[in-house]
Amino acid sequence: SSGINAEWPLRPGYRGELSLVIYPLFVQIYIELVLAGQLHLATDFYYKFKNRQEGREEDINELIRIKSKEGLQINSTFSHYRTSKYVVKMCKDSFNCLLSHLQDNLHVLLLNLINMHLFVDVFDGLPKQPSQLALSNSTILGDGKRSVNEQKMYY
Repeated sequence: SSGINAEWPLRPGYRGELSLVIYPLFVQIYIELVLAGQLHLATDFYYKFKNRQEGREEDINELIRIKSKEGLQINSTFSHYRTSKYVVKMCKDSFNCLLSHLQDNLHVLLLNLINMHLFVDVFDGLPKQPSQLALSNSTILGDGKRSVNEQKMYY
């Protein structure tokens, strides 16, 4: 059973933000298995969990085409997952719940993947609304970092 799909002990409203980590973790686990030479396990994992990646069908169909390290290197979409961290913005309560759930259930591998491949930008306040979640889910590398808005603009 996967820790990323377990029931979250949360009030309604926080589940949406927590769902933002499922897609990048799905991609990272698949890539890790392919790079470890475990193509059979990667394929089994893909077909077991691909239907839980709502709104990502086109990307998911491209992911299954990666069968080797070389295949990953030539894939412009998913090669970014190895060189850049996927950005997820979530409120402090959602983040604390995610960490508690993974630590309490000893999901060390998922915690390591989050640490290595995700940049979780935690903010004070209420969780994102469904319309905001849809925007976060529509980009290749997640939300933009806060520093994106601090770059100089030239007229």
